Amino acid sequence: ARPAPGPALGRLRALAPARHAYYETIDGKKMDAGILEACRKAVAGRGDGRISLSDADEVLKAVVDGDGVTAVERATCAHALDAFTWTEQARNKFVRELLLARHVE
Repeated sequence: ARPAPGPALGRLRALAPARHAYYETIDGKKMDAGILEACRKAVAGRGDGRISLSDADEVLKAVVDGDGVTAVERATCAHALDAFTWTEQARNKFVRELLLARHVE
């Protein structure tokens, strides 16, 4: 049996950066938290509250962060296109790049 962690381990855990959940559930569906966070960050910054062309690049980085675009990432992108306001150029680029990306699962 493993010994119980001592007080030093508790202090180390307290100093460690907080980990964020990889997934977020919206309307009963599993979504990619990183993509949603990139969208939220984009609309919260300076500007008119829309995801701009340069913001779309940041969101795309969150989408294409592994070997390909997964089913969860695709569902999250569909949600993001509906839930957030995008400039026409940003939306067009995002959809175009998403269609060109390698899809897995």
